[in-house]
Amino acid sequence: FSESELPPERQRELLALFRQYTDRYPQWHIQPLLRHGNSVGPNAMALPGGQIVFTDELVGLAEDDGELLAILGHEIGHLEQRHLMRRVLQSSLLTVIVVTVTGDVSTVSSIVYAIPTLLMELKYSREFETEADDFAFSFMQQNRLEPVLFARIMRRLEAAYANGDALEEDDSGGDFLSTRPPSLERIRRFEKAG
Repeated sequence: FSESELPPERQRELLALFRQYTDRYPQWHIQPLLRHGNSVGPNAMALPGGQIVFTDELVGLAEDDGELLAILGHEIGHLEQRHLMRRVLQSSLLTVIVVTVTGDVSTVSSIVYAIPTLLMELKYSREFETEADDFAFSFMQQNRLEPVLFARIMRRLEAAYANGDALEEDDSGGDFLSTRPPSLERIRRFEKAG
């Protein structure tokens, strides 16, 4: 990341808007940040210290600030569920189990032992995204934000990551190794509610 390239007035406007919502969760010490994403592109992420980073590219992709608030709700969900800490603990535990079963640290890198670990890690990641989506859904309802706002920005994000190609309407089967639930499944949930 590098410093945000958004005009200073727009930065102040967005940060003030985000704080109207993040201040409701003082226990997580949330600090919204704006950064230029560079190679990361359009994205938002919750970091361990309570920072939620929005890239300039994501801000540019949003058609209105309600879409950014939908993403904010999702990222607050990651903080609320302590996903980063849970991920670290799960990764550590899985490594210990593999080492205990094999009796040899060098076998951890073996593909035979790495595949089950990888599959378990991906399963947890999909669960985390679903939990964060659940939180975002409640967050949006509580704040009278239309759930379809989340679906709209997700469709644009998917298209941006597919190099501008539209999201495929047949999203079955090919998402097994994804760390996120199937995109259309996530999008349709929010579209149906809106």
